[in-house]
Amino acid sequence: MADIGSTLSKYSESSELSSLLESDKFGIYSARSYLKMDGITDDYFALYNLINTTINGAKAEIWFKSGTALIGSNITIPSNIKLVFLSGGVLKPNTGKVITGSNTKIDAGLYQIFDLSLTGTSGLSGTWDVECFYAEWFGATGNGTTDDSTALINAIAIVPTYKSLHLTKNYAIKSSLTITNKTYLRITGGGKITIPSGTANVTAFKMVGTCDNIEIDNLEIAGDGTTSGQYAIDNNSGQNISNVKIHDLNIHDVSLGISLNANLGGTFKYAWIYNNKLYNIIGTSPGSGYGISLAKVYYVDAYSNFIDNCGRHSIYQGSGYSVGVNIRDNIIVNHRSAVADLSPRPAIVISRSSGVKVYNNIIIDYKDGGLIIDHETSSSTYCYDIDVYNNKFINRKNAVASIYVGQQLAPGTYYTYDIRIFGNKC
Repeated sequence: MADIGSTLSKYSESSELSSLLESDKFGIYSARSYLKMDGITDDYFALYNLINTTINGAKAEIWFKSGTALIGSNITIPSNIKLVFLSGGVLKPNTGKVITGSNTKIDAGLYQIFDLSLTGTSGLSGTWDVECFYAEWFGATGNGTTDDSTALINAIAIVPTYKSLHLTKNYAIKSSLTITNKTYLRITGGGKITIPSGTANVTAFKMVGTCDNIEIDNLEIAGDGTTSGQYAIDNNSGQNISNVKIHDLNIHDVSLGISLNANLGGTFKYAWIYNNKLYNIIGTSPGSGYGISLAKVYYVDAYSNFIDNCGRHSIYQGSGYSVGVNIRDNIIVNHRSAVADLSPRPAIVISRSSGVKVYNNIIIDYKDGGLIIDHETSSSTYCYDIDVYNNKFINRKNAVASIYVGQQLAPGTYYTYDIRIFGNKC
């Protein structure tokens, strides 16, 4: 928890803490001695006077012990102030009003400290001298059942550049968590995102607009294993995204694992996808059943992922020329184990692309093929300049070839060429 040891632990005894909050000592001010904190009275003037007249530029801490302070006018909290929240103390900007930080410090535990029900994300802005933000600060329960979508969306939107959001509990969501126009944002913490049973058309993390240096790691993302339209990480075409790291995630029982997409517009450059575990990725129709899907994404390194039981393709490189994509050192098991139909639906697909290297992957106990490299006559595309080497295809489970080269229909005007396959073991 952010800075919690620096202040709260100094006053761990309840009697000492209680007496401390009865009067101003050591530059510490009890908010309840100055503000009504009843959630109804406008506490703006009281807080403004406390900061600008009583404290008047000195270094100080304002402790919010309990109650809600309704803030009815825009207010800036200067850098000499640290806001210390005990459980039950909340700041609530009124409709159309903003609480702005100016490199302001916060001490708080895993409980709500901001009520943005009247303002949404617009009620909090500025800079905050806090290394980690928490969804609980914005009202998330983290009990795995209550819909925490709004709190998480607000938290993601509010975290400033170069800061991180730590998710430490189990958060149920019924709306997509959008990462919109963010730079240098990390979402981590060892917690879990749960898409509840029967909830469709929801993405755990969806990148929107212009995003740069986004990192998502050390989380579990889970669907119900039966409902289509449950996605872990994706973006729609038309965004401008760069420098994305997705790693050390446990993704399972969803329709789509990790999808990075600029196929119909926008740009997506530089991504690293590594050390993820993806399993039981359901669905056999286009748009579902993909572990990792790439479309016109340039300079991607997808490596050291473990992918188990995808319904359509485990790794799909779907379009783009001279993309500079490496698919390497992944372990893929049980591909299409329960849905095989003896048609080529291989674990790894390289289609309508060039500048791709596929190497050092291990594909085990697979059905409906291990790898396909193909153009597509119907979309007027070639496939060329592909290297496939030092891969292992182990224990093919049905009568579909391990490696296919070329479109499985009549080739027409377009074709697959300049494919180098060497050093593989089947």
